[in-house]
Amino acid sequence: MAAEAPGGHAEGFRSTFKQLYKRVYRAIEAGGPPAEPDYPTFADGVYALKLGDAIKLSADERRWVTIE
Repeated sequence: MAAEAPGGHAEGFRSTFKQLYKRVYRAIEAGGPPAEPDYPTFADGVYALKLGDAIKLSADERRWVTIE
């Protein structure tokens, strides 16, 4: 059963975290992350922060911005 919340509730919200933790715990049980993790990593988080900064800079300066 994929959904756990009663009908009318935001079913995907709770399931999102449950599936994330299952994948992370699987990596912990294996002794480390796989070569290509199927969950977000710290590097993904850093990229998201850089993207947000670039979007703001682009909007403020009304120009295209390259992300390193």
